Amino acid sequence: MKSFLKVLPGVVCLAICSCLTPQAEAALVISYSGQGSGTLANGFNGVVGNMTVQINALSNAPGSATLAELLSSSLRITNNAGTTQSITLTISEDGFTQPTAPPALLLSSHIGGSVTNKGTTVPNALSFSSTAGAVTAGPGTPDVTVSGSSFNDDKYATVASLGSPFTMTQTLVLTLGANAELGFQANTSLATVPEPASILLLGGICLIVTGAMRRNLARRPL
Repeated sequence: MKSFLKVLPGVVCLAICSCLTPQAEAALVISYSGQGSGTLANGFNGVVGNMTVQINALSNAPGSATLAELLSSSLRITNNAGTTQSITLTISEDGFTQPTAPPALLLSSHIGGSVTNKGTTVPNALSFSSTAGAVTAGPGTPDVTVSGSSFNDDKYATVASLGSPFTMTQTLVLTLGANAELGFQANTSLATVPEPASILLLGGICLIVTGAMRRNLARRPL
């Protein structure tokens, strides 16, 4: 009995420590290739090969029952060289657990931004796609060839089957002429699709509200 009492505090301590041991956390990773290869810290602002890159990313991992979202933005990506340069940026988050499919989900891939300087060599080119599990939306290829212009592109895909956990990824492939510069904001979302009954109900509500507004307008004196 005395031996047991001597051992008991150590057993209790081990049990408490095991309960407090941190679990594996979701990982948001920003990686690059084409200008060498490697990973970038979130919020990175510096030189990568022949380019200056400033980039941030965030997500709502592990997601909710109706939405998983991965966001990224860059105030600027600049080609510092006198020749055409290319870079691929990949933003990935592996910590999502919901929503899952079936029922089917809608994968939305959006990118928008502006071109500060189109550069002085070949026209710029941008390709952007979003992936959830094994399904990809895109690529979108907005026009980024005009200085002072803005760009937007949206692509969609249906995800019929998706288990937990899953990874969401953004892939941006960018070619810039000499001294070209642009910035972007990207949004990848995975959302539940409204059921037909919900759409009909919403449509009915809209008709009722519209009818009431028309009646109120009709009663007003001219």
